[in-house]
Amino acid sequence: MERYFKLTEETIVNEAGRKLRQIECIRDFKFAHAGELGGFIEKEENLGGEAWVDEGAQVWGEAKVINSSVLRGKARVYGHATVRNGSAIYDEARVYDYAMVDGCFVGGQAKVYGKSRLALGVTMADQAEVFGLASIESSSCLLHNASVSGRACLNYATVLSTDAYVTRNFDCCQFHNLCPEAGITSVYRTKAGDLRVCHLDEVYTLEAFTELVGQASDESVFKQVYPAVLEVIKARFEL
Repeated sequence: MERYFKLTEETIVNEAGRKLRQIECIRDFKFAHAGELGGFIEKEENLGGEAWVDEGAQVWGEAKVINSSVLRGKARVYGHATVRNGSAIYDEARVYDYAMVDGCFVGGQAKVYGKSRLALGVTMADQAEVFGLASIESSSCLLHNASVSGRACLNYATVLSTDAYVTRNFDCCQFHNLCPEAGITSVYRTKAGDLRVCHLDEVYTLEAFTELVGQASDESVFKQVYPAVLEVIKARFEL
């Protein structure tokens, strides 16, 4: 493939004590125009496949940002991490160790590390983190301080939000499109072992969600369906 960037003579020593060089675009492509300056990388091998690092973002170590991926803001990718296939890492997000981000979007102050893997349209934001040997895919979404680790393997549009603490598959479950008022209702454990219910972008304790169901209009599909959902939750989490 024709070269599209070069290393300039502009250098910095970053927070990890690594000497990085600024990149410059040398031909127009998706993310930059010829002559435009980008961010800082340690060596040419950190970047390829028409991926780009915006000014302010950094890549170092054996990390690779490839295949039309982009780093924006103050994002950092380092260690032996790989960001590929149209991924976007932005804001102050971090991807490091041996983590892989494949076609996903990681922003805010989110972190992906260890030997974890994101694939197929996962979105992370806020202070969410994924680490250990965890694997998440299929348009799942992690928000606020959600944490996934261990050997958890989550897919099918899992939504985790405030206080989620998932270390195995059994720590969460989802209900999809059970009534017109709801898309995905997620139930998950917290670090303390309690349950939270994420429903219509709000997070409830199980007790508060039970109250919400009880207060619904008797004519609503929500009132007709969700008492049965509550029984499934109790059985699923052995309450």
